[in-house]
Amino acid sequence: MQIILLLLSALFVYGFLSTLFHRHDLVGKVGQGLAQGNLDFFGYIAYIDFPILLLALWFFYRYPHLRKRIDFYLGWAMLLLSAVLLQALLVSPQESGFAGRETVAFLEPFIGKAGLWLLWLLSTLLALYFLLEGEIERLLGASGFIARHTGEGGKRFGATLLRLWRGVKSLFKNPFAATDLEAEMMPAIEAEKPKRLPRKKRKTSTPKRDSSKSKIIEVE
Repeated sequence: MQIILLLLSALFVYGFLSTLFHRHDLVGKVGQGLAQGNLDFFGYIAYIDFPILLLALWFFYRYPHLRKRIDFYLGWAMLLLSAVLLQALLVSPQESGFAGRETVAFLEPFIGKAGLWLLWLLSTLLALYFLLEGEIERLLGASGFIARHTGEGGKRFGATLLRLWRGVKSLFKNPFAATDLEAEMMPAIEAEKPKRLPRKKRKTSTPKRDSSKSKIIEVE
């Protein structure tokens, strides 16, 4: 696993450097082609997509329990998609890249600009929720970041936010959090495995003597 993570890290660093120096011979023809495709597809987001992937890879290595959670992967994917959508809403179609340009061109006739902004806000909030679900209560709790670095007013504000967060969390349950994939799948796999019957011990039989041959020998 560590070798795979190291190779992916090297690939992401090379992609980031290729995007930065795509007009120089420093990265070679492969790097220039990779950078040009990255810029054409993502636009300005191409300069930060590889650092985002590197950050996700670091979390993947630093916190092994996140590897079995679907919301970890879904949160990073939605964060990248929301960044692409935000770029397409702010810059011209020629500079937003193929992904953002085609997304806006497809959705705008149906939901309009207001619907696109609402979609961006919803995707961003969902991405932050999936990524920070387990950390929000620690930040807002009595011993969290807000309580340690603010006064009594900050503590009361953090407690109010914490109660509001718990109320919202009780209404909307994350379908991807809860249990690990492996814990959910293992009972089903074990149930499908047929039970092995205990092996029966083989009886060793002694070879029987041929009585007919012995009688012939006695007659002779």
